[in-house]
Amino acid sequence: CTWKGQVTCFIVGTNSMEPLWNVDLWTPIYATPFHHHHSPSPDTTNDGSSSDRSSHHLIVCGADGSIRSLDILHDGGELWKTETDSRPIFTPCCKISTRPTPSAQPTTLLAFGSHDGNVRCINPSNGAITSTTDVGAPIVAQPIYDRLNDQIIVVTTPGAIITVDRSEATTADEGVSPTSRHHMQLNGEVFCNPLVVSTENDAGEDRRNPEIGHRGILIGCRDSHLYKLSF
Repeated sequence: CTWKGQVTCFIVGTNSMEPLWNVDLWTPIYATPFHHHHSPSPDTTNDGSSSDRSSHHLIVCGADGSIRSLDILHDGGELWKTETDSRPIFTPCCKISTRPTPSAQPTTLLAFGSHDGNVRCINPSNGAITSTTDVGAPIVAQPIYDRLNDQIIVVTTPGAIITVDRSEATTADEGVSPTSRHHMQLNGEVFCNPLVVSTENDAGEDRRNPEIGHRGILIGCRDSHLYKLSF
């Protein structure tokens, strides 16, 4: 992705790299695109064969506040587009996958922050915005999902550490902002993405390493410090 709005997909081999498609979205792109795969009911083509079109989405956030889903496997065609007031969007998307319960099916959302101080959650299958939370300051760093505590962790550009209730972000009614809590303030600005230090296995079970002692996140700050925060 480029500042001119060009998105190019390459086929990478052992000794070669060839372009598969190139599209122009007509807006600068600062955020890293996100690959989302889902398994919809197979589409049927005119000849009766099944098609995997739209099962692989490339989610691209533009500086104009638009969010697009492109067909990554074929020609980069637009699958859906959502317009927001988030101008510009700098953060990559964060995947939020909920676990199935006796009363609810698992869901997948994408969360992203923007320069307008809002954290938005969207449905990656159709682009529908499920919630908007105002954290009161610009966001450049990628939000992260704390699956063990079921919350979204947001680091604002001025250095505030804020959590957003994931269950409310998933089920909030239109116009209702999920609950956010301010936990601490770092001594400088934050522009880089936090890194999760986790001892969770793939099943989401927390197997704590005695040498680490706890889970947490690493955050680089403009005050020349690297912080490790436990949660």
